[in-house]
Amino acid sequence: MSSTARALSDRLARMQERLRDPEWRRYGYLLYFGKALGLACLFGMIFLLSSLLGDPAGAADAPPVLTGNDVVNPLNTVWTFGGRLPGVRHQVAHDA
Repeated sequence: MSSTARALSDRLARMQERLRDPEWRRYGYLLYFGKALGLACLFGMIFLLSSLLGDPAGAADAPPVLTGNDVVNPLNTVWTFGGRLPGVRHQVAHDA
C-alpha cells in the first residue's frame, strides 16, 4: 500500500472515530456553520455593493452608421506607415 493511500485510510479512520465523539461533532458543526456564515456574508456584501453602485451593466446604444468616406482603410494605414518609416531611416542615413 502506498503512503498516500495509507495516509488517506488513516485520515478516514480518525474522522470516523472523531464523529462518534460529541465534542468533535460539535466542533465540526461549528466549523461548517462558520464557513457557511462567511459565504453568506460575502454574498450579502456583493448584493449590497451592487445595489448601491447602480444599474447592472448593459450594452451601449448602437453606433451611428458610417459612410464610405468616414472609414479609414486599414490597408491604407499600413502602406502609409510602411512607406514612411523606411524613408525616414534612409534620409537619416544619408544625412549622417
